[in-house]
Amino acid sequence: MSKHVNISKSIATHDVLSFLWDGCASLQDLSNLLLSFRKGQGQTLTPRLYAYILRHGLETHPLLGNQLVCVLAEHGYLGVAHAVYERLSRPNEHSSNALVGGYIKSGQADHGFTLYQHMEKMGAFLRPNAHTFIILLKACAKLNDIEKGIELHKKIAAMDMLETDPFVGSSLVEMYSKCGCISNAHKVFYKIIVRDVIAWTTLIKGYVDAKNSDSALQCFDQMQSEGILPDSLTMVSILKACGIRRDVKKGQKLHAQIVHQYSPELIVYFGTALVDMYSKCGHFSQAWCALKEVKNRDAAVWNPLLQGYLDYAYDGQTLECLRQMQSERISPNAVTFMCCLKACIGMKTIDKGQKVHIELEKLGLLEQNVYMGSVLVDMYGKFSLLAEAQHVFNKIECQNIVSWTTLIRGYAEHGYAKEALSCFEKMQVTGIDPNPFTFISALLACGTEGFIEKGLEIHAEICRRDLHQNVYIGSSLIDLYTKFGLLIKAREVFDRLLNQDVVSWNALIAGYVEHDHADKALACYEQMQAKKIAPNEVTYVCALKAYAVQGAVHMGIELHADIERQGFATRTLFLGSVLINMYANLFLLSKAQDVFDKLSSQDLVTWNSLILGYAEKGYGEKALECYEEMRLKSFTPDSSTFVCTLKACASIAAVEKSQHILAEIERHGMLGKDIALANILIHTLCKCDLLYLAQQVFDRLPFRNVVTWTALVAGHIEHGCSKQALQLFQQMQLEGVTPNALTYAVILKACGDVGALIEGQELHNDIQSQGLLEGDLVIGRILIDMYAGSGSPFLANQVFDALQIRDVFSWTALLTALSEHGHDREVLNCFQQMKLEGVFPDALTVIPCLRACGNLGALDMGEELHGEIERRGLLVYDCAVGNTLVDMYAKSGNLSSAQVVFDKLPNHDVVSWTALIAGYAQFGDVDNSCITFNKMMQNGVRPDSITFLVLLSACGRSGLVSKTQMYYEAMSKEYGIVPSLEHQACIVNCFGQAGHTSMILGMLEQIPTDATVWWHTVLCACRMSGNVDFGHLAFACAVQ
Repeated sequence: MSKHVNISKSIATHDVLSFLWDGCASLQDLSNLLLSFRKGQGQTLTPRLYAYILRHGLETHPLLGNQLVCVLAEHGYLGVAHAVYERLSRPNEHSSNALVGGYIKSGQADHGFTLYQHMEKMGAFLRPNAHTFIILLKACAKLNDIEKGIELHKKIAAMDMLETDPFVGSSLVEMYSKCGCISNAHKVFYKIIVRDVIAWTTLIKGYVDAKNSDSALQCFDQMQSEGILPDSLTMVSILKACGIRRDVKKGQKLHAQIVHQYSPELIVYFGTALVDMYSKCGHFSQAWCALKEVKNRDAAVWNPLLQGYLDYAYDGQTLECLRQMQSERISPNAVTFMCCLKACIGMKTIDKGQKVHIELEKLGLLEQNVYMGSVLVDMYGKFSLLAEAQHVFNKIECQNIVSWTTLIRGYAEHGYAKEALSCFEKMQVTGIDPNPFTFISALLACGTEGFIEKGLEIHAEICRRDLHQNVYIGSSLIDLYTKFGLLIKAREVFDRLLNQDVVSWNALIAGYVEHDHADKALACYEQMQAKKIAPNEVTYVCALKAYAVQGAVHMGIELHADIERQGFATRTLFLGSVLINMYANLFLLSKAQDVFDKLSSQDLVTWNSLILGYAEKGYGEKALECYEEMRLKSFTPDSSTFVCTLKACASIAAVEKSQHILAEIERHGMLGKDIALANILIHTLCKCDLLYLAQQVFDRLPFRNVVTWTALVAGHIEHGCSKQALQLFQQMQLEGVTPNALTYAVILKACGDVGALIEGQELHNDIQSQGLLEGDLVIGRILIDMYAGSGSPFLANQVFDALQIRDVFSWTALLTALSEHGHDREVLNCFQQMKLEGVFPDALTVIPCLRACGNLGALDMGEELHGEIERRGLLVYDCAVGNTLVDMYAKSGNLSSAQVVFDKLPNHDVVSWTALIAGYAQFGDVDNSCITFNKMMQNGVRPDSITFLVLLSACGRSGLVSKTQMYYEAMSKEYGIVPSLEHQACIVNCFGQAGHTSMILGMLEQIPTDATVWWHTVLCACRMSGNVDFGHLAFACAVQ
């Protein structure tokens, strides 16, 4: 080895091979060669160099051995490096740190920490230094291993390294920050004696990563006040903080500072951070300017802009960015495509999403990127394309917890509980443990009917894993139990949560509201506020629904004021729709309209709420006007819109409009796709006397459920076709459709109509065998009604006595049945008995009692009931009670009281107006009847057939021929009401009493039915008017 060559500088590969082959390398030459290899050269030659050193027995040399371990470890030959390390008599800090770093870099952190422990045992001979701790702290940060990090911190503190080495301090700050212990990072930082720009930047970055932008900006200001100038990394972190905080003014100042402090060549370095900051702040024009300043733009610069558009729901602009990128020949990366897929979900455009999918397939990104695959699975799941979602999932090479959870949730959200829970089990079989989000998705699936047992199993598993106190899982469990009415278990879950946040409170309150426990819901709402938990939109929605259920008008109005003070009412459309629903349920439709008009913008949901409010409260015409206005404003109706509009058509029997809506539904292809829509359509067509059309729609449906059958059966009964209804009921059972409580209620009425007492008793037996009578008071009422109507009051009383609950509802059922069949004295006797048993009447109870008082002229009893109604505030929110009270006073001849009650009603519908008109008419005050009718017209309330019957009868009896004729013609010409037999009888009787024989003859020619019956009416009129000559003609025609 006499020949010595200087090889400290880089040399060619063939020179090294020749050099080693000649065997002329000295120890210094080999040392220099190893140093050059450590600087990144000669990685491919490391095995040859190792072989040379080994062949010459130099691997245990104190200098060369340690250098060799460093080279082998840094080049990834960890097994060989460790073998050489163990043979060294004196390994030093460099080789130890290199081997520790090598293990950590290769993902074998356990080996790295084992070696560190070995170093500690060597004592003073080999002690871990600052570099060792920096390597290990970075490993803890990467692995999120806070426990090992704390152990290292203790050792560092014991060695006083915080005071002597700022790099160790910065590494500790970074470790705590990345492990989510930002408070510990803060404490460590302020123990560092010399806090340089690296330490400050590390803490600032920790705050930014923790989304604590306020603390990051405070640190930045303090750092500058202490004379530490920020570097480029600091500025990037602070720009991120401004973006998180959406503080565009601070961001603009930083931008100006960057322009002033850095040269144009270096400013480009900040391009991505500036685009990100402006995009997060929603200042997209400035984001575009920052992007254009970057000359060599790539996907990393574009992605923050795409993400910004996505965050602000500008989904179309997100996809436009992709198009522009591609036009500039910039290749999108995985992040770009994920943003675009999420934009497609937001825009509900599956076509564009599928195009992105094709691009991913071409580029081969799908199989390699599990997160990309998960987003694609999520997209197909959102569009109900679960077969495609499953196909994409199957193609993902390494399915992880995210992809499994996404698939499970997709199935669960669309009601495929069996498939979702099957995936949940398969995932665990593959060795992947569920995380909280997986459990939440599985619990969502268990919310489907028939899967509560599985939900209980999953709850037990959650408890075994000690996850039951997780607030999100807890909220999902509360949702699950409330869906099945298990409110006690839901409350138990809630009470065990350590952190009862607004989400868990909302879940419990919503459950109580859903099951009509408005009092408990509002009690929870008050408890929540007492605990200083701020309500959100969902809380307000639940509270508003609870107030609506309770009829608590003033509390609902107060809450609305509170919502407006906080600015929720106008900016949250969903909350606006709930306010509309509340006011509609409280019969305050003018306030519902006012809420709608004040919304910053209206969407389909708010329009639907307004239409439904008017439709359900008897303002069908107004509901249809809203529908037409909505269409004029270019809103495309959905199935919910059609459901609301059809309810309006049904409420006013709008024949032409219902046919038009049917045509619209068919044009949109919705008829066979939405069973709920089909059901309300059949119901509406029946209400509009279009029974043949209802049958046609029924026959065309691909699927018919019990609701569909019940709607058609009910339609036949309403049109007097009870025998056909009974035949339909038998056909339904033959097709395997099980009747529900409503079906039984409907078909029992058919039995009553045709006097089918035996069939009714058979149905009664079926109902009892299924236990429906125990829990359904409606069926009990219908049975009572059927027996009372068929002349079997004894059986009616038997049904009443058999009811398990003799509460206000069951009493009301009996009272209503007795009232409808004319047993008015029995109604009042039962009412007194009910009060003796301590049962207090509600709105529905007082209605049959008021009717009985009116029919019997029992004014004292009526006034007593009126006092009870006033005390309970029933007039304010129950229109039917007010109308019946007006009718009672009118029938009893107390027209002044009838007028006073009428004036107090919050809303006047056609029933209340007609009751007042009838009251005046009954006692011969035709003038006031006509005046009241004119007022009704001025108030925009459309008269119905009963209103005209009252007017025709009153005017006819008073001999007001011209008025009678005017109202009769207006009824059909202006309001489209087809005259019934009763209307025709009134006009014929009027003409007969007045002796207008020519008019009578003209009328009889227009009436399509047999005229014989009408001659009897004319004969009576001639007797009353003394028209003997025409009476002879009437008699002759009547007896023919």
